[in-house]
Amino acid sequence: MSASHRALLTGGTAVATLWLAGTGLAQQKVAPSFTIRRVLVKSAGGAFVSYELDRRAVRARVSIAGHIARISHVGGAKDFLYDAFVKDASLHSGKIYAVNITVVSVTGGTATRSEKLLLHRTFPHG
Repeated sequence: MSASHRALLTGGTAVATLWLAGTGLAQQKVAPSFTIRRVLVKSAGGAFVSYELDRRAVRARVSIAGHIARISHVGGAKDFLYDAFVKDASLHSGKIYAVNITVVSVTGGTATRSEKLLLHRTFPHG
């Protein structure tokens, strides 16, 4: 085998190795991002927090004032808008409560937001 053939084979191996490494990068764990500010709103017998993500979440856990929330998907299949409900009549509008949201994307990336939010009487506009 000539030196030029040997160099070509070695270069081809390097290209194949780079290609395989590039496909591994596509499998990185990418966490969902929150696209709008979370809003905490009073509802009949409790409260709900509304949040939107930039990609689909396969798992989520939301707590409001220490209570685990029931999560529902809002909108169409391509909308990533969620509401998380807590039934607790002791929550009062005008007070500040701790809200913790943890979501996991399809690739396994995890995003967590912990903040204190004001409980609004109605959904704020603007």
